[in-house]
Amino acid sequence: MIVFLVILNEKDLKRNTDEQEKKRVGVDAQSDATNPEIETNLSSVVSSCPNVIEFELISPGCSDRFTSHEIIDQTACKYINFVADADIEAISKWKLLERLMLIRLKGLVHGRSLIKIAKSCVHLRYLTLVYIGGDNGNPSCDVALCESLTNFTGLLELRLEQPRLNLNCTFFAALCHCTALQRICILSLSGKLDGKCLKPVFDIIPKLTYLQVSTDVRIGEAMKLQRDLIKKYRCSQRPVLMVIIKPYEKVGSDTMFEFSLPYKHFSEMCCWRSKVCYSPTGISCIL
Repeated sequence: MIVFLVILNEKDLKRNTDEQEKKRVGVDAQSDATNPEIETNLSSVVSSCPNVIEFELISPGCSDRFTSHEIIDQTACKYINFVADADIEAISKWKLLERLMLIRLKGLVHGRSLIKIAKSCVHLRYLTLVYIGGDNGNPSCDVALCESLTNFTGLLELRLEQPRLNLNCTFFAALCHCTALQRICILSLSGKLDGKCLKPVFDIIPKLTYLQVSTDVRIGEAMKLQRDLIKKYRCSQRPVLMVIIKPYEKVGSDTMFEFSLPYKHFSEMCCWRSKVCYSPTGISCIL
């Protein structure tokens, strides 16, 4: 059983006045976990619920980087490891999709499904991608991610965590196509940061007010870049600009408050919180 969250829009809700706004949907998968040809029927969910506006798909055993809180029990739905690019591509048929969260999908090989989603889901405003292509990184998925960013032009919020994603000129050039972005959080375990390529992002994305980058960078270099960006871009147009650039590490509670950032806002951007973890109000069972 693969469990994920689907939030429907008003058109779907009118079909049944007794329905709750937030729905849990269970999708049966074949029981033979040793079969590499196993397929999920995510596409059937897409065709059955054409007006979905929010969707999240999270691998079991995944925990957020900062609280070590396990999002879904690791024994809950092992078949999610067989969800592949062809399955994820079905999401592109949700033309009204506004929020998307995909976490720890090991079955993605090339990541081209992200490009299809970017081109088709033109109303997407909030995107979270964590460990797409496996826990050790996937160069092909990183390339596809950069290409997809050139088409996510309507995004307001972007959260990425890829273990080997290099934040170089190629990445930031792609990111600059997302000119509506207001908040960005990027974590990369061993990726390199090119600070010179990061600076023009603020010139091209005028409403960007929150930027957090945690990657393989020296603390001195990170502090200088953070200080320079705040000094240059915190002005009348961005009076509440927050820039956090630091080495990638598991942050403790003391470090979280180093940047004078209320934990509530820090948690919103950095901790991968799933709505599937909580019992839906007024719903007594999982369909």
